[in-house]
Amino acid sequence: MSKKIYFLLLTSLCFSCLQHENKESDAKSIYDEIDQKAKKVPDSISTYKEIAEHLAENISDDQEKVRALHIWITHNIDYDLTQIDSLTVNKSDVFEDLIIKEVLSNKKGVCMHYSMLFHKMCSALDIQS
Repeated sequence: MSKKIYFLLLTSLCFSCLQHENKESDAKSIYDEIDQKAKKVPDSISTYKEIAEHLAENISDDQEKVRALHIWITHNIDYDLTQIDSLTVNKSDVFEDLIIKEVLSNKKGVCMHYSMLFHKMCSALDIQS
């Protein structure tokens, strides 16, 4: 191959890499904004539905909404090792609502609590989980 073809290939490869970096940078800045908002939900907002709606405010993309829910849950609900062996599973909505209220008030839970809370928050935003 001639030097011109190598130059063109190298130039196009570099241009492609720059475009990819710009897309990653744009996505990162969007996620940075979402993450910061998710970490600063006022304490006056207390139900899972209110929190989910607050987090989804001004976000149209479901993936970004899910990101906001994930960040809020992981930064606000601590893992509670004292409950790990004391759980019983009951699938009634009343039971789930009581558990979620307790998790939100204590800011503690285990895997089942994280998943219940995430599912209810997604449901409040009409996102299938």
